[in-house]
Amino acid sequence: MAVIYITEADNTQHKFRLPAEAGVPVTIGRGEDCLISMPGIMGLSGLHCSIALVEGQYVITDEGSSNGTMDGSRAISSEPLREGIAYGIGNAFLLFDAEAPAVAPAPEAAEPLAEPIPVSEYATYAEAPAPEPVQQEAPAPAPVKKKRKAASSLARVQRNMAAMKSRREAMTAVNYVYVLLVLALAFYAGMTLRHWQVTGDWLPNFDSSPAKAAKK
Repeated sequence: MAVIYITEADNTQHKFRLPAEAGVPVTIGRGEDCLISMPGIMGLSGLHCSIALVEGQYVITDEGSSNGTMDGSRAISSEPLREGIAYGIGNAFLLFDAEAPAVAPAPEAAEPLAEPIPVSEYATYAEAPAPEPVQQEAPAPAPVKKKRKAASSLARVQRNMAAMKSRREAMTAVNYVYVLLVLALAFYAGMTLRHWQVTGDWLPNFDSSPAKAAKK
């Protein structure tokens, strides 16, 4: 069962199940008509991006958002979703899990499990309800190889999040410098205009020689 996790700036995480049918786009944005509507995320457009199953792969597509859909520090237009990548959507991150754990089938002697709720029955893609607990034997521990893979994926996600944070900080510093430069130019232009109104000269002349005084 493929799912996505959307983590907000305050580390609040939401889990959404992706449809198994091809050609059913899952729209994400701040608008109420989006299947995943998240108006509390800053920097998210009304219709920000969408996810659909195309030829056996889930593909994420930017829908002309203002701030773009980011793969690390790179803006994307459309590409297959990859595990271990933190996709930036506004002030939040989106993670993809192609094989989220599902409830294991009960043994033959046990009572049958209730049928799962189909994805199509969700009016909007609200968080999927947690399955009912099933009495069964404890699962065998995961192989060491999978643990290493999970640790490696987490490290990649942390590196991508750190890179995006550094990029935002750098852009903020550039914006501050730009504002200061504009203010300085505006101040100089105002002083020049004032000097022209008083003296008739556009620029101050600091030449105080006798020849200059005689010319005046």
